[in-house]
Amino acid sequence: MTEQGADDELAARLDVALHERLHESSVDVGALAAGSRRRSRRLRSQRLGAAVGALAVLIAVPVGWQLATVEKSPTGDLGAVLLPKQEQRAAAEVPDSVGFTESELPPGSTLTGAAAGASSGSVDPELIDGLSCAGPTGTAEPGVTDNAQQREWRWSGETEVSLTVTRWASTDAASDAITTLATNTSGCTWNDPVEELSHEVSGSQQTWASTSAADGRSVVRMLVRVDELVAGVQIAGDDAEAAAELADSLATLEVEKLRQVD
Repeated sequence: MTEQGADDELAARLDVALHERLHESSVDVGALAAGSRRRSRRLRSQRLGAAVGALAVLIAVPVGWQLATVEKSPTGDLGAVLLPKQEQRAAAEVPDSVGFTESELPPGSTLTGAAAGASSGSVDPELIDGLSCAGPTGTAEPGVTDNAQQREWRWSGETEVSLTVTRWASTDAASDAITTLATNTSGCTWNDPVEELSHEVSGSQQTWASTSAADGRSVVRMLVRVDELVAGVQIAGDDAEAAAELADSLATLEVEKLRQVD
């Protein structure tokens, strides 16, 4: 039965009932039923309008924004507050495959330390051994969190070797990390005075190198970057030239390892 037919049947029954009860009083049942239908249609129209309005609000929300609140005002209108969408960017893990193998290291090298961890926020990570970082020194871009994943390896022997690999949430974040260190604008300090070297490592998109002395030994450090990955190699040995050659060799080898990371 259609909606119109149902309304007509209801009107007829009401007409009979009311006439029997009120003895043909002047109740206009047809007008009553018609008014009921008009109110029903008006209510349905209001509900449909509210639904369409809510849909329009959702469709109109721009990319990168989120609907914070939806409230109904005393007039029945829908109101919404739009806020910037909080973007959470997390760096992928640093795989174990980027570490050096025994055959790639000087004879007699022994793995004495390996660690995996993560630091979040706007941070100054210890990109390479020999740095001392107190922690966050800046404020992250509003709504964005850069999570840096980091792993470290240390090998002892006649020549000491350390490797630190940091993976950032983006290439720009990784590049900024090296730039901040190179320009000495981070919150990190060196354990010993360093002298920067003009050096390029084959295949690296960004290179930083330095030399220093600690406990009577020569220390050579090299930072290399491949996309969002930054590797820091430190060599400590008795011969400065040999330490520099080994640092360059291992940094070049590390670049190839970083290029193979998914």
